Amino acid sequence: MPLFLLCFLVLGFFSVANSEGSNNRGESLVKLAEKRAADINEKYAREYSDFNPMIRYPNLVERHENWWYIENFRHGISRSKDLDFSKGRWTSAVIDANRVKDAAFLIGKFRNTSFNLGHVFSLFKFEDHVIHLPNGEKLAHLVISFEACRKKGEKYSMWDGAWSKYRACFVIGSFKDVLQKSIIFYKGMEILNLELEPNAVREFLRVSLEDSTDKLGLEKEFYNTVKNSCVTRQFDLLNKILTKNQKIQTWWTIFNKPIMRSWQSFWPGHTRQTLRNFGLLKSVEVIPNRHIMEERLKSLMNIDS
Repeated sequence: MPLFLLCFLVLGFFSVANSEGSNNRGESLVKLAEKRAADINEKYAREYSDFNPMIRYPNLVERHENWWYIENFRHGISRSKDLDFSKGRWTSAVIDANRVKDAAFLIGKFRNTSFNLGHVFSLFKFEDHVIHLPNGEKLAHLVISFEACRKKGEKYSMWDGAWSKYRACFVIGSFKDVLQKSIIFYKGMEILNLELEPNAVREFLRVSLEDSTDKLGLEKEFYNTVKNSCVTRQFDLLNKILTKNQKIQTWWTIFNKPIMRSWQSFWPGHTRQTLRNFGLLKSVEVIPNRHIMEERLKSLMNIDS
């Protein structure tokens, strides 16, 4: 047998073995999660007793290569008459990150403003229902949000945020969750689908999950309306996986020293144009009002149930 053919067969064998091993370890995480309670609100209740009830740091329980087992995964909202006291419904999730197929930026449009302001999330879509919840439910979408970590009853102020009043944190959850949040807090949404190669999508998800589950690092950071916001963080993460020619200019510099965030990387209303300017915008979906968001939520719940 020729040497090159023998080498090819050996490499093929190890590739299949590694793939099967990874899947087996992933299945073990799914079984572990299924044995635990679906509702983990009480498990972390004391730790987050002073926090805004919509915010918790994601807790990485275990990771096996592309499989992630995360607690404090937000999968819905219990609405309060006082919207600032609406509560997240917290559970756990096992994610097969290798099965992600598309990525997007999602913008929730703020009400009562004419300045085109909003909150920017990253949205990941998967090949199949490969996000496993403890109750047997499977999801096909994942949302990651960089946020200002606020106390219970504390409202977010852009002015205070500009002076780094708030600690930094991430929230990881479902698309169902962000639709429910949007119906309560936003006047509309935009989904900006990113023009990325499959491997770049997987890398974008990887760096996003690594960043969002780094609790120790996040606890040392501050959210900043201009320098380290929901918008700038998403662009920073995206830049990590882009080639040199694709990278977005996120800072204005003098003598190669950053002095200020570029307009295109910190203003939510400019996000669509920034992606288009850098050849990163594949398509746009506009969800213009609460009625359409509610219809989308009903449709999603029928699909994911």
